Amino acid sequence: MNKSLGTVALVGMLVGLQASAGQPQPSPAEWMSRMSQAVENLDYQGTFVYVHTLYSGEQSIDSMRITHVNTANGTRERLHSITGPQREIIRTDKAVKCVFAEDRSVLVDNHVGRSLLPVLPLDDELSTTAQYSLKMGVMGRVAGRQVQAIKIRPRDKYRYGYTLWLDVENGLPLKSVLHDANEQGSTLARLMFTDIRFGDAVDQAELASAIPEERFELVSSPIPMTKAVSTDKPPRWSPAKVPAGFRLTSHNHEERDNGQGLFEHLVYSDGLATVSLYIEILADGQQAIPGLSRMGGMNAYVQQKDTLKITAIGEVPEITVKTLVDNVTQVTSGQPANSD
Repeated sequence: MNKSLGTVALVGMLVGLQASAGQPQPSPAEWMSRMSQAVENLDYQGTFVYVHTLYSGEQSIDSMRITHVNTANGTRERLHSITGPQREIIRTDKAVKCVFAEDRSVLVDNHVGRSLLPVLPLDDELSTTAQYSLKMGVMGRVAGRQVQAIKIRPRDKYRYGYTLWLDVENGLPLKSVLHDANEQGSTLARLMFTDIRFGDAVDQAELASAIPEERFELVSSPIPMTKAVSTDKPPRWSPAKVPAGFRLTSHNHEERDNGQGLFEHLVYSDGLATVSLYIEILADGQQAIPGLSRMGGMNAYVQQKDTLKITAIGEVPEITVKTLVDNVTQVTSGQPANSD
């Protein structure tokens, strides 16, 4: 027998034996749970290519490197560019710092999200049967590792679809595609690792910033610097209509650091997609700059109503952020939000 054919036959036999070993195969929902835990809990480091569509319709291609480590003092994560303008994002459990060498600017934001990996649904409370269909895809290889594809398709216009390729060994997403509504729709963003390492192989020296910040200008976050005030009170403002499947999962009544002005921060989730809604009281004479902006699948929509600046940001379609913002009203006692 030809040696090459013999090798192929042997590999095929081994794969067949693994598949028929009698072990129950994880469901798509179980794979998603593994992924959510892996992104936050694993120590990993790698290089990936990120392709996304700008609001102008043009595509942006970036090569990025990420280092994610869990320490006794919490999570530390650094994402930096290896092509194009020099920039980096450093995240801890307390803040996110963005450094842009080209603009000689530093931005610090106390509104800390989860992992800096983009285009990945990471909600722990995955309950998608009503809003999404999940099914297994084929197995493949990414960055030299075996992966399992998971297809996630929305059932309406208020959310995106995803295809994820998860590391068979640990569940980390090594490739993802963000779809506009369905598999046949436009691709809004793609991410793929070209190399990846885990655990003790991670070089923690890469957590240190490579951009000297001396003489850089500190710029303000577009979201006000605030401190959360714990309260059991309901929001003073909220959308009278919310897209089906989305529910309020977090609410902070927040106060500016100077003690002047209040605003609400509400988070809505369908178990997969998440939208942040900010309702801010503007100072006398202050005006919001209304409009829509987009990067990849991330949409941000701003409107002003009387003295309120209302902003919605999330990896959801344009119609979702607009629905939330356009329906914000002052809450009366016992007033529920209606689903679309």
